[in-house]
Amino acid sequence: MPILTVNCPCCGKSIPWQPEQIFKPFCSARCKEQDLGAWATGAYVIATPVEDMPEQDYQVPPQHDDYNY
Repeated sequence: MPILTVNCPCCGKSIPWQPEQIFKPFCSARCKEQDLGAWATGAYVIATPVEDMPEQDYQVPPQHDDYNY
């Protein structure tokens, strides 16, 4: 079975998608921290503003008393 490979979103290096690859989807701790830093400084943003849902669209989950905690 072929091993799936992905490109690091920070540097583009090809890495195997395996449990041993602890920084996935990044190739290293350095790339992971660079990406986190970009989010923290506002270099990355979500382009579309989040819109509130109208109240009538909210769905309250049913309450069950039969859960075993």
